[in-house]
Amino acid sequence: MSLDTYLPAGKGKYLIGSLPNGNGSLKRFYYFMPDDRTHVRIGFLIVGSGDYYTSDYLDVIVFQPEDSYEEVEYGSYTVVKPERYHRIVELCNEDCTKRYKVFEQPKLGRFRFMLV
Repeated sequence: MSLDTYLPAGKGKYLIGSLPNGNGSLKRFYYFMPDDRTHVRIGFLIVGSGDYYTSDYLDVIVFQPEDSYEEVEYGSYTVVKPERYHRIVELCNEDCTKRYKVFEQPKLGRFRFMLV
């Protein structure tokens, strides 16, 4: 479980989708489609959320979406590698721009997307 594998520096398109969650609610996921053909397409399922001091965060696990899902948001993304242990992911669509600082949490088997 490595940020170098799952979120290498680069650009591409992203989408946020939702799937039914058996109990009537919806589960959401991020799906990244890099411009660089040597990087893999990767999805992250949101498994938790909360707030840490003054920032909101999402806990995500690696996930490959099914063929049938509802598209919630679509746009372009940029991943920057400022340090070894985190990435900055900027999501841009026609309405807004969001920036996340992404950390790996290998002992927990997940990544944390913290809103910057």
